[in-house]
Amino acid sequence: MKYFALFCLLLMVGCTGSEEDASANLRKGDEFLAKGQYEIAEYYYDKIPEESVLYKTVERRRKEIEASVPRPAASGSSSEVKRNGVFILKESHVLQLGKMPIHTITVENATNKRLNVIELEFIYRNGSGAEVQRMTTMVNAGMDPQTEKVLDQIAPGMINQPFSTVAVVVKRTMLF
Repeated sequence: MKYFALFCLLLMVGCTGSEEDASANLRKGDEFLAKGQYEIAEYYYDKIPEESVLYKTVERRRKEIEASVPRPAASGSSSEVKRNGVFILKESHVLQLGKMPIHTITVENATNKRLNVIELEFIYRNGSGAEVQRMTTMVNAGMDPQTEKVLDQIAPGMINQPFSTVAVVVKRTMLF
């Protein structure tokens, strides 16, 4: 049913090439990206031609999507996250006092060792994809091998500027 609704939505929206349309498609794509609906966001990003001045922004958004989409542990990528065998599967956050993001993340420990501590880096970006701030924090994970766990109430600190997206990166792990 979900794919049928997506198909109908895509049929209703026409493909256009003007810069105004590119701007509208970027805006729509960003809305779906913020909701975690990556397939629909990519659909709108695909409608922006390479000749558009917005195309570099689209490339940055695609990298965000690539970093956000869960990946299987058996994947052969050489990213630091995969090399350590620890994956960020999902991130959500709320703002307290308008300046302190409180994160909830789902982590997968795909190793054969216990994950005791994880160092996370939070990268905050504004609506145009420009980085506004980075914060790093250590979290006591307490995860057995080959498990998934939701870690909540992670508060890396105060953020100085408004942001619209967050990327979470595993910097280091302590496996035993």
